[in-house]
Amino acid sequence: MPIWKFVGLSRGSGKPIVKPLWVVYYNKNMGGVDLSDQMIRSYTMHRRHSKWYIKLFFHLIALLVTNAYILHRKFSAKKLTHAKFRLSIVHDLVSSATTAPIPAPKGRRSVGQPLRRLEERHFPSPIPAFPGSKKQNPTRQCVVHRAYYKKHQDGKRPQESRVWCRKCEVALCTYPCFGIYHSRRHFDAVDPTDFNFDT
Repeated sequence: MPIWKFVGLSRGSGKPIVKPLWVVYYNKNMGGVDLSDQMIRSYTMHRRHSKWYIKLFFHLIALLVTNAYILHRKFSAKKLTHAKFRLSIVHDLVSSATTAPIPAPKGRRSVGQPLRRLEERHFPSPIPAFPGSKKQNPTRQCVVHRAYYKKHQDGKRPQESRVWCRKCEVALCTYPCFGIYHSRRHFDAVDPTDFNFDT
């Protein structure tokens, strides 16, 4: 197999010009490689590391994200910019991480290590009455019941609750809706009348 290829004549001397075959192939197909490198450099993940395999790892992650964006732009009906596409990936990763179960710590917990249950601020509280209202114990429709019945077109009237999450400002049944709302990303797909956290 020849390793050199004739590519033309010199404009000045008229002598034949030959190039290595791999150079010809690279120049022929370099457009996609250069475009990919350009897109990666726009949102570089490279940082200084003493270990070569860490650099390789982040470069591969950058390639995966860039290739995913190219496929999204080619096949998706909703076109996003490169920046918004990366932000959507971050949003999905963070959302999935917040609903993932937290493994129980092994061994004794250090005194300075924060407790996850003390960092969150979602507590059931009585729904406050409006100023001047005659109704001292107001109720609202439970948002989990309402979302489930609306999605499945059940026709049932959502259950009323006297409890809400003060931080989220939504009415919720104490059990199981309060736990469903704060632990399930798609809480409207969960039937609150037939739900058990132990299963």
